[in-house]
Amino acid sequence: EIKSRQTMLRDGGFEVKSPQDRKERLESATMNVSDRLDRVYRLHVTVANHINTLFARTDDYVSLHEKLQGKSTFILELANSIRLFSLNAAVEATRLGERGKTLNIIATQLEEHAQAITKTVTLLTRQMFALGDALKVVVFDLAVAKLQLDMATVFTSELLNAQQGQDAVSNDAEVSHVTSKIRTLEGAFAFTSRKALQLLKTISEELRQMSGEAERLHEVIQTLRIVHLNGKVEAAGVGSQTRFPVILEEVSGLIQRATEELYDLMNSIAI
Repeated sequence: EIKSRQTMLRDGGFEVKSPQDRKERLESATMNVSDRLDRVYRLHVTVANHINTLFARTDDYVSLHEKLQGKSTFILELANSIRLFSLNAAVEATRLGERGKTLNIIATQLEEHAQAITKTVTLLTRQMFALGDALKVVVFDLAVAKLQLDMATVFTSELLNAQQGQDAVSNDAEVSHVTSKIRTLEGAFAFTSRKALQLLKTISEELRQMSGEAERLHEVIQTLRIVHLNGKVEAAGVGSQTRFPVILEEVSGLIQRATEELYDLMNSIAI
């Protein structure tokens, strides 16, 4: 007796359905695969937009790295220059004897500022070099993550188009092979992007610390400006037979350049 349009047979506990039913089941399975692939594809596109936004800033990271290299050279030269000026001032004050007592105070203050600048500069340059290395790594990781996600998206798109086309992929082994590639790429992307994002977080924290050190260095430079002005007043009182005015003029030029360089550095750090 035929109980329904489908002929149902039992064999070993498994249902064996008619050819028409198997076709309907295949179509249904194909639709389910297509739906899942579509969701995966849309997720890939959404994540790719975020990665592309980060990747678009790699030029900023490269520029910052190059600028930090240049600034670290100047910062080191700044500390050496201040030490040299303080030494020259001390020698000149000693040469003047009794008349150079007040200038000797100025020379001592220059030395104290040189020590303060050296301490800050040592930490700042160490941060610059470490940050420069981190920036190179994050640029590379973002490029790799972008490539991995792009490849996964291409595979997903091709498989989705095949499933939605007239010649839908019905070979389970073929589908499994492609989806395995997609999962591998997704896993690689997850690892690389997580590493890059963690490094970006570390870079942000280091930039804040570097900004604080740069501001402290700027404050020291500004107090050095006061020492310079006091030195000009004292040098005027001992006459023209001294190199103090020349030394102080060099200090003035250094203060001006240091102020400009530090402003530029702090603006760069604020990217």
